Amino acid sequence: MISATIKSALSTSLLLLPLVGNPLLAKDIVGDPHDSVSPQVQDRDEWLEEPSDVPPYPLEGNLLEFDVDQSGPKFRFFIDSLSIDTGENDGVIRYTLVIRSQSGSENVMFEAMHCSAQQYKTFAFGTRQKKFRPVRKPRWRAIPPATGNNAYRHELWKFYLCEGEVRLTRNRQQIIDGFKYRRR
Repeated sequence: MISATIKSALSTSLLLLPLVGNPLLAKDIVGDPHDSVSPQVQDRDEWLEEPSDVPPYPLEGNLLEFDVDQSGPKFRFFIDSLSIDTGENDGVIRYTLVIRSQSGSENVMFEAMHCSAQQYKTFAFGTRQKKFRPVRKPRWRAIPPATGNNAYRHELWKFYLCEGEVRLTRNRQQIIDGFKYRRR
């Protein structure tokens, strides 16, 4: 005679037998072990952006120029050295960017770059009164390829602020040294 324990094990095995030949069906019924994440691990891996304070408007003596390959009208690009701030815990670099035309007109922006996500965010724009005007709803945007009018963001990401392809954030001194000593 077969014991109740053996009967139970045998019937369970017979129910699961069709799943052995079809892993996709088994995944639907049993569940994917990679989908179940411990709440403690999920909390630790969740990225939180640190708050950003708009820095003082940039002064000419604090600007670090950097090169950008451009095909159209030539602009000069600068980062305000005093505004460079690397977040302690979020891996985000905050900085003030100055773009100057050949006629001397300027666009000034307070931005952030998230190296590992290859994204940027604009927090504020400069005004004629040399003050910052906050953006209403700043949001993260993908850094475009190094072509056209936005090539400077890709250049900042790849050569100056981040360790490009490995997407690591440089520290403040590495960033400043990169602007001072790197010429493309």
